Amino acid sequence: MGQKVMSRFLLLLTFGLIALGGKSQNAFFWSHRQRCAYTAPVMRDGGLTSSGSGTTIDIYTPGGTEAGDLLIAFVALATKGAEVTVPSGWVTIYSYPSASYPNFCLFYKLATEAGTTTTSVTVSSSGEKTAGAVAVAMGHGAPYFTNTSGVYSLQAYSSVSSASPYFYPSYCNSLLLYLAVTDVGGGAISILNTTLISAAHTSSYAYSLSYTIREVTDRVDDVSFSFAGTGAVSCYILEILPDNM
Repeated sequence: MGQKVMSRFLLLLTFGLIALGGKSQNAFFWSHRQRCAYTAPVMRDGGLTSSGSGTTIDIYTPGGTEAGDLLIAFVALATKGAEVTVPSGWVTIYSYPSASYPNFCLFYKLATEAGTTTTSVTVSSSGEKTAGAVAVAMGHGAPYFTNTSGVYSLQAYSSVSSASPYFYPSYCNSLLLYLAVTDVGGGAISILNTTLISAAHTSSYAYSLSYTIREVTDRVDDVSFSFAGTGAVSCYILEILPDNM
């Protein structure tokens, strides 16, 4: 009996060492993190950005855009309380004309043609602003976001030099899009643990748009933003549904 027990122990130990040392490590911990049945959306292109100080600003869709792609555009504003008029053909995801925190507006539409197109956006303030867009290849029709309105996670902070917004994805292999806008000028926002799409800064504000694919649905709090000084920041996280839903 003792030999049988010892043999089983050695067999399990050998399997564990092989699993930990090789490609089967994920299989060894199958009970903790199973494979995701969904396919992650593909970030097609990060797009161009534009900036200005008038009451209009142009949005350029990415050069790699293909017809049918989901286009997500944003306008980041230095002026608190400023409002964005979403152009015809686009749908508002979230608009944040706050008097206390940095302002932004997110909106989307489906691309009707390939390549770069230009859309003019009207803003209520002539202060500094930046606009940009990304293209996401989708394998399914609407809805594109976890909930139909797209309003999912807004987190605002005051008198900070960094922020770590958290989020609970509803699906594995969702594409999480992060927009951060701060009134701290003089330095771009630094981002950890996510792929940077675009970032810029002026003397009065800074912004960042980035994304990550989350393979599991546990809490996401490993994305950190840091700035050149201390001030207010608005963070928005949008969950884009995985394919084959």
